Amino acid sequence: MAPHKTTPDYDSDDAMQDVESMQVDSVGAREKTVRDDLEHMFDDDLDDEPMVDASNAHKNSNGKVNITAISDIPSANPSDPEDMLQFYSRLFPWRQLFRWLNHSELPSTDFAHREFAFTLHNDAYLRYQCYPTFETLRRDVLNLNPSRFEIGPVYSTKPRDRKQAKGSFKPIEKELVFDIDLTDYDEIRTCCSKTKICIKCWQFVTMAIKVVDVALRDDFGFQHIMWVYSGRRGAHAWVCDKKARKLDDGKRRAIAAYFEVVKGSSQSGKKVNLERPLHPHIRRSHDILKDDFKQNILENQDPFRTEKQAERLLQLLPDRQLKEALREKWDSTIERPSSDKWKDIDALAGSGVSKASYIS
Repeated sequence: MAPHKTTPDYDSDDAMQDVESMQVDSVGAREKTVRDDLEHMFDDDLDDEPMVDASNAHKNSNGKVNITAISDIPSANPSDPEDMLQFYSRLFPWRQLFRWLNHSELPSTDFAHREFAFTLHNDAYLRYQCYPTFETLRRDVLNLNPSRFEIGPVYSTKPRDRKQAKGSFKPIEKELVFDIDLTDYDEIRTCCSKTKICIKCWQFVTMAIKVVDVALRDDFGFQHIMWVYSGRRGAHAWVCDKKARKLDDGKRRAIAAYFEVVKGSSQSGKKVNLERPLHPHIRRSHDILKDDFKQNILENQDPFRTEKQAERLLQLLPDRQLKEALREKWDSTIERPSSDKWKDIDALAGSGVSKASYIS
């Protein structure tokens, strides 16, 4: 089952989740006929845009907050300001970004009250920026030329006016974001570890997307889900339905808990609870991933071959009798392939050794 995280409590300064390299051009917004007075707003000609040196920008003494990162794509070098300027001026999809966050062709508070934050090349950090149109955002980005910029929640008033709003300034909506990170699979991916990724371990991300996407659509009724490469080691799902954006923190945590199958931690011990009757979500996920598991996990990754790897698998099983029977069998043939060891689990579980029932 895919490890994942949801957008944290956005009522605190450090509550907005980092999502890097948003490929917002994948939104696929339908082209519409707009009014003549909007044509200038959607004009992408940047030849007359001014440029200034941002090296002396004020440094934020409060430190960074994790919001939602938009740039820093792997194909560009974020340490090279000229590369980033070319990306912002020639490649970044400003129009699609506006349509996605504004939910309308006409400017609205959905965009105007949205927080943007900038990390500059001298490590200065600027928060609580806001813009009425994408054209004004684009102009500021070209002037500042940040190494990255980030997306926060929509607030009750313009973030720049927060001091005047006093106690009434608060976040009112934010997309529900799920994070799939390959480092969460380090215990079972054998091809790479930490920050390294390859096509073999990327299959973990593909499988996670299959499971999470169908559950979000079929079980929760969400329709507007945008999957994007995170920029480093995974993928992020932005659930953009209005009802998702309005969810309070308790409901967000409840949705995250719905996807949990592995309980506990590396310190307290992880357990997988798959006792019958299986939840329909678990049964459906099993059916979706059955072929992937055999080929991409058992064959390609072979994650349970060594004694240490096999013991990690045993610790996930809740049934003591089954664990002892498997441990005894595997002690005599330690270096058996993972596919054979998985067949042992099926065989012993079906023989009556285990009191619980397991899916195979």
